[in-house]
Amino acid sequence: MLLNKEFFIRSIVTIIFGPLLLFLPFSGIEFYTGFTILIATVGAWEIWIMSKKISPLKALIIPGVIIFASYYSGFISSFIISILLLLILFTMETFQNNEKFLQSIGTIMLITVYTGYFIIFQIEILREFSPEYIILIFLTIWATDIFAYIGGSTYGRHKLCPTVSPKKSVEGALTGLIMGCSVGSIYAVYMGLFSIKESVIITAVVSSAGQLGDLFESKIKRMYNIKDSSKLIPGHGGVLDRFDSFIFATPFMYICVKLWL
Repeated sequence: MLLNKEFFIRSIVTIIFGPLLLFLPFSGIEFYTGFTILIATVGAWEIWIMSKKISPLKALIIPGVIIFASYYSGFISSFIISILLLLILFTMETFQNNEKFLQSIGTIMLITVYTGYFIIFQIEILREFSPEYIILIFLTIWATDIFAYIGGSTYGRHKLCPTVSPKKSVEGALTGLIMGCSVGSIYAVYMGLFSIKESVIITAVVSSAGQLGDLFESKIKRMYNIKDSSKLIPGHGGVLDRFDSFIFATPFMYICVKLWL
């Protein structure tokens, strides 16, 4: 059923917080950096809650250090600092009596890449380009998410990836892709960010990356046999449930903009 309680709650939360998210990129890189640290830290906490393979301190310190380093020193310095941090954490894991050593290392790497490296591309986009490109990601992802849900609920017949997310369909994914490209391209052309051809290609990449990010997070949850990463956001689950697509799409947007501009 399309107009169910879950869809209604999701819609209300989106209407309330959507405009706030669209305002944040224009609030300044300092304020937006604080927002990304909050998202990354809560995301790391949710991964820790799911896995509990490492201490919460280790989980929470990783993304914060990486994003702070990126803000103050740039991407390269952030990369070097994060490598040193990983070496310290790996050393600590080596000397601990941990029967699940590989799982602990894997969790550390997941938090580092997923809630660290992927998220700092938002800061790099603001530093090198403009807030409008962040808005383009939001609009493309939101349109993809909304219309994939509507398309899948209305005429979804063929499962997209049943072992990971049984409710997602090929029809829903294609509907989301088409509408995500349409909404994103209209905004990009209107704001003068790209030409029509460039807008279609870039929004298609962003939309596809967003759907991949959704499946990736679903795979993590299925591995731990849980429905939501947390219950923090009514109707949406946790921070990772809400920002999984955005986290995956942001690096692709940065790469595309670097290639075209």
